[in-house]
Amino acid sequence: MSRDLLREALRPQAAPETRTLKVMRVTMMALAGFVCLGTGFIGFWVSLFGVGFSGLVGLALIALLVEGFCYFRRKNRADLAFAAGAGGEA
Repeated sequence: MSRDLLREALRPQAAPETRTLKVMRVTMMALAGFVCLGTGFIGFWVSLFGVGFSGLVGLALIALLVEGFCYFRRKNRADLAFAAGAGGEA
């Protein structure tokens, strides 16, 4: 039994990352960084660019939520297809 468990632990559990998934992940990280810096230094940015910058940070937050939802849904589909033996992105 322990040998089967070891074999299962050594098997890859996630699908290899495709180019589309990598672009989505990097976009999501860039949006998250912009939202963090935008909210962390909101006083500085508003004094520099005006009140409209607050709206830009809000739009980036909404884009981050949508991008994150799409990324994790697509990544989950790819992982399930990989685990089922399809070997590609679903």
